Amino acid sequence: MPNNLNPRPINSKSYWDDRFSNDWDENDGPAQSRFFARLALQNTPAWLLREIRREKLSVVDWGCAEGDGTDALAESIDRSQLTGLDFSEVAISAARGRYKAINFQAKNWLDENIEVGSDRSNSCFDVVFSSNTLEHFHAPYRVLERLAERSRKAIVLALPFRELDRIDEHHASFLPENIPSEVNTCFQLCHSKVVDCRSLPDTQWSGEQILLVYGHKDWLSSLNLVLNDISIEQHDTETKLNELQESVEVQGARLSELLSELERGQKALFEKDRLLSENDVKLAELEPLHNYVKELEVLIDEIEASSSWRLTKPLRIGGQFVKSPLVSIYRLGKYIFWSLPPFMRRALQGPRHRLVRYFRGLPVESSSSGPSLSHNDLSWLKFKELILSKRDSYKGIFIQELVIDWNVPLYQRPQHISAAMGRLGFLVIYRTDNWAGDDVNGFREVADNVWITNRHEVDQIKGAVRSLYSTAYAHTPESVKKRDESGVLLYEYIDHIDPEISGDEQNIKRLLALKNFAFNGGADFIVASAGQLYDEAVKFVGEERVILAQNGVDTRHYRNPGHADTSIPKKLESFSDRYETVVGYFGALAPWLWYEALSELIRQRPDLGFVFIGPDYYGGAQKLPSADNVLYLGAVDYKILPAYARRFDVCFIPFKPGEIARTTSPLKLFEYFALEKPVIVTSEMRECVQYPEVFRGGSVQELSKALDDATAKKNDASFRERLAQLADENDWDQRAKAISVCFDKFEELSE
Repeated sequence: MPNNLNPRPINSKSYWDDRFSNDWDENDGPAQSRFFARLALQNTPAWLLREIRREKLSVVDWGCAEGDGTDALAESIDRSQLTGLDFSEVAISAARGRYKAINFQAKNWLDENIEVGSDRSNSCFDVVFSSNTLEHFHAPYRVLERLAERSRKAIVLALPFRELDRIDEHHASFLPENIPSEVNTCFQLCHSKVVDCRSLPDTQWSGEQILLVYGHKDWLSSLNLVLNDISIEQHDTETKLNELQESVEVQGARLSELLSELERGQKALFEKDRLLSENDVKLAELEPLHNYVKELEVLIDEIEASSSWRLTKPLRIGGQFVKSPLVSIYRLGKYIFWSLPPFMRRALQGPRHRLVRYFRGLPVESSSSGPSLSHNDLSWLKFKELILSKRDSYKGIFIQELVIDWNVPLYQRPQHISAAMGRLGFLVIYRTDNWAGDDVNGFREVADNVWITNRHEVDQIKGAVRSLYSTAYAHTPESVKKRDESGVLLYEYIDHIDPEISGDEQNIKRLLALKNFAFNGGADFIVASAGQLYDEAVKFVGEERVILAQNGVDTRHYRNPGHADTSIPKKLESFSDRYETVVGYFGALAPWLWYEALSELIRQRPDLGFVFIGPDYYGGAQKLPSADNVLYLGAVDYKILPAYARRFDVCFIPFKPGEIARTTSPLKLFEYFALEKPVIVTSEMRECVQYPEVFRGGSVQELSKALDDATAKKNDASFRERLAQLADENDWDQRAKAISVCFDKFEELSE
């Protein structure tokens, strides 16, 4: 680059003399001259080089500087045919010292005129070559006309092409719109070649160069050139073709991967269909046995309800006590235990476990944490006897149909709503297929009034409110119709049905079939989790049958002071200590996050530390940038999640713009409120931006500013108090109360 302290006018003779004397070598001038000369030779048409060599045409390198480019031309043209010319005596002196076999002249053609009738042999050349000189002039094409006066046969120019953001020494830009096809009416443009220099090895130019060849019309006619010799380009087609080829290869490799994944998926689907077919056969074989069991249950119920059974009960108990006193004591204690209120049962879990192990002859564990209930699950008959028989003591029965296992690291809406309904005094039956970690065989109490179960007999329970989720693949309209119809059916419309959420085409068909069933009279109530979903449901079924219950937060869990004593990974501690502000996200690393904006934001803000917590959905974690200011911790158990999130300064919900962002009510918004952390979201998240306390942005620049604005509020006591108030207003208990209105209308809908 030129010395900016040079006081002389740019491109004046004194300016260039000073450059060649002081900083030409320092700024890689010789390397640039060689680079451009060799680039010109590589892209000069073969017929022109052939004519220069065969006819020993004279070639002048006009604007040769210190002769390095002229010497590069000598790699393909005999030195005796070459002349280097420059108006700077300083440059020509250096050239003569370096390259003695080449003729160098210090002349300023632009100040000299060729007189009519004078001998042109000493002042003209067969070929005038000039590399990266015309851009230094305000009127480059007038200079080109002067160069044409010095040429007998051809002019060869190497120029920066499409240089719109020019450096200080460049006064002109060469574009397809301004490059002439003729010069002085005698010279015709017969060749142009564009080269993108950015990808070249050891490049000296960070843009495009164009090589132009103008031939004297009479001389061109004498050469008898054919179409194959002529090439006029405006683009670097070779580089474009290489880029396209690379893109095709990458896409081809990706296509191969997708085909392999498709093949594996098809095999898995075929295997699933085979297993389902086998399962249907087995179920058909078990149907007679199932009917027999039902008949026995009816018979047992009749026997137990008979007067003789009640009258002989003391005799049976006495006889059993005589034969097996320990067994009788055990059964009596078990009956008393399950007759206690839920809070007392939970308090007595530890002593109960030790007593059970004693009666079964097993070692009594010293741990006070209590056992897994996997070996103490109630059978259907015992659940009927001990729990369902007391259904009148509950406000009602709420059955959460199959959607997600209870015991998963990231608690979601079904678990939260069920637990809240239990706290309100409803008997909650939460169905599971033991897919993740429930491992239940019967009925097990997991929270106050909340029981998880894998038993099909739940279908028989009458007069209950049943909840179906719009995201649950397990249900079809046909399977729903087979269940008891004496109760109320809720359809939880929690997400827009979209491939990024709902999976493949087959899953979407199942979910849409269930939605159409619910929206066309199959469900008694639609529970919408977002305003846009609510508006859609109202259009179908009317306002009186739609309940708006957005997602919420378990404020007790997030405010539990015990989280302060929970140990967290050292890498999170050290990472958060390195940054004054830590931006945190917990939730699924799913396709609906705005990974492109995240990558650019993280690149632009190395001063901020970004922490991501959550399970990887469909390769989302791989889309996070690999940067020093990014930490991904994977999934963290919901029970200890607040301990990790306490390390955040501000919290982030970066959903990409689109239908999912507009229709989603994120749980994490209210969980962030409960943590009293400022929240930044993308602008299209309508359920979030309805709160003026939430910061938002629709671009990388806007999100960056929102992060700064949020950071300024992180220690503001009044702002944090407002966030805590918003969390209280959006507690899961409030959502459960909204849903519980369907119990108030139970009798009306049942008539």
